Amino acid sequence: MCEQSSRVQPTKCEGERRLSLPVQSVFQKLLAEKKEAQLKRFYNLFRYKSIYLFSAEAVNIMRANECLQARPDDVIVSGYLRSGTTWTQAIVQLILYNDISPVRAFGMDNSGRWSALHRVRKEVIDQKPSTRLLKAHMPMHLLPVSFLKKHCKIIYIYRNVKDVMVSLFYAAKGNPEYRYTSPQDDFDAFVELFMTGKVVFGSYFSHIASAWIYRTNSNFLFLNYDSILTDPEGNIIRIAEFLGKSLSVDQLAHVAKASSFDEMKKWDTTQDNSSWTFLHNGKSGAWRSHFTSEVLLRRVDDWIATQTSSKELEGFCF
Repeated sequence: MCEQSSRVQPTKCEGERRLSLPVQSVFQKLLAEKKEAQLKRFYNLFRYKSIYLFSAEAVNIMRANECLQARPDDVIVSGYLRSGTTWTQAIVQLILYNDISPVRAFGMDNSGRWSALHRVRKEVIDQKPSTRLLKAHMPMHLLPVSFLKKHCKIIYIYRNVKDVMVSLFYAAKGNPEYRYTSPQDDFDAFVELFMTGKVVFGSYFSHIASAWIYRTNSNFLFLNYDSILTDPEGNIIRIAEFLGKSLSVDQLAHVAKASSFDEMKKWDTTQDNSSWTFLHNGKSGAWRSHFTSEVLLRRVDDWIATQTSSKELEGFCF
């Protein structure tokens, strides 16, 4: 006791410095262990071939739809989750039918116009009159074989993967189907998991690669989300021409206005949900305010560089 009391006591500042290093080290270790646990945690994912889905029912529907027979005039809007498929669906529907479907928690799925191949059963799709409008979030190689054989029109939309990460993170927090498929309260942990491909609909770049090989096919239209943001009318004309439709000046202006983010928000039935809405912000570059860790951002940039340098994605860029 005497020896202890006779020792020189550190000043408050010295004590804080001595404690801060081990405390900080312990905190960083615990944080790292938490992230590791989140990556190893079992999330509510169901395997379907090379991807993951959010329910056993979705897996069963996908299996049944493998036998779905395409019609030559079918139109498919495809893309990775949260890449702009709902926006593209709205443009297509306005061009073909001059109307728009309500946006619910699952987008325009199950509306009178649209059938999602992971959500709507074969017998229901079979009864739909032509022209059938279909949505696909699975990669191209998992589409029912007949759709590729019959050269149906496929519109593929892609988006900067960092913005996809942000949008999907919020969707997974708010959408009841995705709520237990990935980390809910830690964006960095979500990004780490996303890069492994162990999220709903699987690997982002594998998805892109599955479509990239078809980009020059006459029945395939490859669209960029940012391009539509900067030049909506030019891209609406591209979509209309691809669908074999011509638009007057007034019709073009109408489609452009009706498919704008502000107008589509009026059709979003999730607006009364204070915690999450399906149409999040409709902008590009939101990732800049979410990647607060420079270390993580460098990891993501390196991952993107590695993925886009593959032979399968030769020539692809955001």
